[in-house]
Amino acid sequence: MNPEATLQLGDGSAHSSSESGATIPSRSKVWVRKGWLLLLLFFATYLRAFDPTPFTHPLVGSYSVERGLPGGTVYTLAYDSRQVLWAGTTQGAAWFDGLKWHPFQPPVHPGTVRALHHGEGGDLWLGTELQGIWRHHAGNWTQSLPDTGINDLQVSRTATPGFYAATRGKGLYRWNGQDWERTTFPAPFVWQVRELRGPEGVPRLWAGTTKGLWAVRN
Repeated sequence: MNPEATLQLGDGSAHSSSESGATIPSRSKVWVRKGWLLLLLFFATYLRAFDPTPFTHPLVGSYSVERGLPGGTVYTLAYDSRQVLWAGTTQGAAWFDGLKWHPFQPPVHPGTVRALHHGEGGDLWLGTELQGIWRHHAGNWTQSLPDTGINDLQVSRTATPGFYAATRGKGLYRWNGQDWERTTFPAPFVWQVRELRGPEGVPRLWAGTTKGLWAVRN
């Protein structure tokens, strides 16, 4: 008697392998096939990590004027000491409560806010495009450099200590504790000022301008 391997079909009927020419794979062949499947699954997962599709469909919500933002274009973001998120927009500043935005404005509408800074004691500084700098201190607003466009605000604590304002057309200003003083800076249009570590690992104040990159020293 020649033994016949029988394949059980999904409908419960039996099908003889000798009739169809099909053969039941040996145990070793089954493991080889499983190994290939696992290998293909690994490469599919690996390639998926480089698929740009997820970035075109982010799993985050968007916030606009309908959710409380004063303006639809956001120029700057900052956290305060309570870890509350603030945004500077084309129509002033606002803070986020986790669900919606709440405008927080000086008595005169500031227009576009390009820079935000939260100082010690809860002070809020707004660097504006056309109205200079607004400071909220102890419940009151004060304005400095009213005819100056501000691009950036930055505190330097190690390299060149001070609080700096990057301006449009007037170079770099430094806060002396009472007022803003203009520094002797060679480039009038300063886009950004940052305290960063240079190639030698030493912190330094850098200014990005329309005349290249400058290292600020005392």
